Amino acid sequence: MKKLIIFVLVIFVFSEITFSQTWVQKLTGISFWGLTKDPQGNIYTGGTSKNIYKSTDNGDTWTLVFDNGLANILYLACDSNNNVLAAYGGTGVLKSTNGGLNWDLIPGSTFGSNTVNSVSFGKPGHIYVGVTGGGIYRSTDGGVTFPDNALSGVNIVTIHVDKYNYDRIIVSASSTTTNGIFLSTNAGANYTDNLTPGTNSWAVIQKSATEFYSVGTSSGYPVLKSTNSGLNWTTISNFSSAKRGGCMDPAGNIYASGNSGAFKSTDNGVTFVNFNFTISANHSLSNGNRIFVATSGSTNGGVWIYTDTTLTGLTKLNTTVPFTYSLEQNYPNPFNSSTNIKFRMSNSGSVKLSVFDISGRLIKSLVNEYLQPGEYNYNFNSADLSSGIYFYKILINEGKDLYQVKKMMILK
Repeated sequence: MKKLIIFVLVIFVFSEITFSQTWVQKLTGISFWGLTKDPQGNIYTGGTSKNIYKSTDNGDTWTLVFDNGLANILYLACDSNNNVLAAYGGTGVLKSTNGGLNWDLIPGSTFGSNTVNSVSFGKPGHIYVGVTGGGIYRSTDGGVTFPDNALSGVNIVTIHVDKYNYDRIIVSASSTTTNGIFLSTNAGANYTDNLTPGTNSWAVIQKSATEFYSVGTSSGYPVLKSTNSGLNWTTISNFSSAKRGGCMDPAGNIYASGNSGAFKSTDNGVTFVNFNFTISANHSLSNGNRIFVATSGSTNGGVWIYTDTTLTGLTKLNTTVPFTYSLEQNYPNPFNSSTNIKFRMSNSGSVKLSVFDISGRLIKSLVNEYLQPGEYNYNFNSADLSSGIYFYKILINEGKDLYQVKKMMILK
């Protein structure tokens, strides 16, 4: 009996160590719901603690930037100009124009005194606010006024602005009476009829200009997929419990978070497996080679972080500041399974490195993050691609500093 107890204890200790090595808990014991990041890689989180925290080092440390709140903060959003929005319940919307240093309140009366559930930035000057029972409000002057209201009478819990086309807005309603996804193709001026009657979405994950995934809390807990930019949706798999968050890592793997923890799919949503995390979770976020999950509770509450050292093929070769921006021809070329793509940055900025097929269709997003000056190499693995001609494109600071396309060839 004594040996059995020791054996069980060893197994328990080993499993606890393994778990702690995989996921790291930050802000322990504080309840969080929303997670977002800006193009510079700063991360914000808020929740039922009614506070907002910010990390500037990819989650290693966190700073309290808003406290003593009056309402839950369940949804946050950022743009590229250091502006931050926070859904502030019945109190309204919090807005910062300096990265969370100071906050202004857009009062709840602006939104019919309805509870604010979701917020998002769109094209320049556009802000979207989803509320309970009042649909979605739109501002085109940076939040000074919100004269436009659509989908009145429904609860809007999710707002996703297409990152390739700011005119396309996907929103979702969730309530006991109306569940579904709605699409706007004119920056929120109006929306389609319900595209998924009876099935809501609490997280929309965008993989390309046309490919989207959705998870939610509706009965059956379906994983939905759209291949035409959100116009039509089909069920490709199902969870056994509700999901409230989702994201995608740089390798294209899809994550979903909610009841029963965090799950990962490596086959475009066809199957999901638990990602060694079984705590009930809320929103999730991918940033570089890290996955973030927001949780609630006095013990399990906090922001949990998983670091995948194999996730990214990006390596910084040196810190010497180049004189100019440049993109090199990949080497080797042609290639069979992998090739190296080098680029240089003379100043810090946002970098998007993507691969397209010969028809111009986006195949892979390799890099989408804020980088410091220096020389970088991306080792591109083409194991899942067929032979043929492909193109890789780099945008530095949205193409303002560098916009360049080069051709490469895969031979198998």
